[in-house]
Amino acid sequence: MSNQQKALLVSMIVILIGSVLIAGTGIGESESVFMTSLPPAAPALSGPANGQTSLPDSVQLIWKSLIHTSEFNVQMSTVDDFNTLLVDAAAITDTLYKVTGLSFNTQHYWRVNAVNAAGSSPYSSVWTFTTLEPVSAPDLVEPENGAEGISPNQQLSWNSVDGAGSYHLQVSNKQDFSELTIDETGIAETQYAVDLEMNKTWYWRISAINPAGEGEFSSAWSFSTWATGINGEASIPKTFALLPVYPNPFNPTTFVTYHLPKTSDVSLVVYNSVGQVIRNLENGQRQAGRYTIQWDARDNQGMPVTSGMYLCRFESGGHVFIQKMMLLK
Repeated sequence: MSNQQKALLVSMIVILIGSVLIAGTGIGESESVFMTSLPPAAPALSGPANGQTSLPDSVQLIWKSLIHTSEFNVQMSTVDDFNTLLVDAAAITDTLYKVTGLSFNTQHYWRVNAVNAAGSSPYSSVWTFTTLEPVSAPDLVEPENGAEGISPNQQLSWNSVDGAGSYHLQVSNKQDFSELTIDETGIAETQYAVDLEMNKTWYWRISAINPAGEGEFSSAWSFSTWATGINGEASIPKTFALLPVYPNPFNPTTFVTYHLPKTSDVSLVVYNSVGQVIRNLENGQRQAGRYTIQWDARDNQGMPVTSGMYLCRFESGGHVFIQKMMLLK
């Protein structure tokens, strides 16, 4: 075979091998070349859900992945035209982005676009979310507004507010709260035991607190303190009642408050969790009024009791009430 024939044969073999390679992989390569010659499509957003409310001040934005995409750009604003930007993050190689330090009680707008070698996609649709807002004011419960003859060792109580982490109590003998006798924040319960001067009118109000801040104060209620028991017709409660003990859990003392709408025999007994009598706090006839009794976590022999669950049983006028108490040491 001549050299010319050998060269021709080699050329044919090269052409044949190239044709096989093209036949085996050319569709994929052609498709890849075709796909990456165009910018990607706009991403689809995933979370937080569009229109979601009550989010914290730290939010993770999530969107769906795209093929033939190298990176993403994220924009966030508090205006829907994005003229001013809180976030303008570029070259994000993941499909999520965390933003922190957001303003509470604020609507936020966000969008994402994708980037590849051929260019950038249009921006996604715009989604919104709203951060947490301060909680509403609680409703006051006890003592009743304008009540008289209230024990100076009284338990103030109010209704819980959804989303509240704690409460702020103010008590004053000035109607405008210009001077505060009690200014207590961080109250975890919906009740608070006070020890006030007798023969005075007191004003009190409550606000609720969550991570977004402190809400508005409730309307202010008033009550007048006298010696425990009755001080005129206005001090007489309307119903028999045993109020929640406070504090609870407690260490070393807690206060038990009960109401009598008329003169009645009273039994107020502390039991342990297996029903044994631990302490007789009240036993006998009492006039109509409001009474607050302190239990010092001691039994009838004056000995300290152990940590655990106890039951306070109040019986009067054919009514029976029971409150659980937890002693923690």
